[in-house]
Amino acid sequence: MEDLFIAQGQRPAGLESVKWTELDAIQRVLLTADGTVTQLIEAYLSQPVDIVVLGQQIRQLEHDDPWLVAASGTEVCERQVVLCGRDRVAYLHAVSSIVMDRVPAEVASGLKQQNESIGRLLLQCGVESRRERLWYGEERLDAPPEPIRDWSEVLSRAYRIVSGGRPLMLIEERFPRVWPSSSSSEES
Repeated sequence: MEDLFIAQGQRPAGLESVKWTELDAIQRVLLTADGTVTQLIEAYLSQPVDIVVLGQQIRQLEHDDPWLVAASGTEVCERQVVLCGRDRVAYLHAVSSIVMDRVPAEVASGLKQQNESIGRLLLQCGVESRRERLWYGEERLDAPPEPIRDWSEVLSRAYRIVSGGRPLMLIEERFPRVWPSSSSSEES
């Protein structure tokens, strides 16, 4: 599976190796998916997923970012969200850095609405894009935000969304090492 990730050897410190044989099917799917994870989780849970925005701000990069191929001073939208089922259980935490001058105006406007997933925004706006998986691993969270405060060990992955040959955004996703129980997924 490592050949699916183009920068696995450059994963951040603190991100430990994962044994694929120790993962269940949903964990393997979430780590390797190259489509909209929101829809994937909705299909798995048989329930809608809400996007809960924990924070979103526009800022300028302080340093060149090699993964975004963006220079210091480039304006990015930093967004932190949790995907929660209608059962109010948090299933995924994501942090995104979006290069604002590379996304269409409709996507930028949709981000201001703050309650839509990035994948859905790109689909709704007809943005042709691809995902480049960068790295994955397992990590321990020292101070997770409130909705995921009970997550101590997580599986993590990073990828970038590319359109027109240029990275639009870098997304880091985390989900609990032990998948939460859901009344909807247990009925399946």
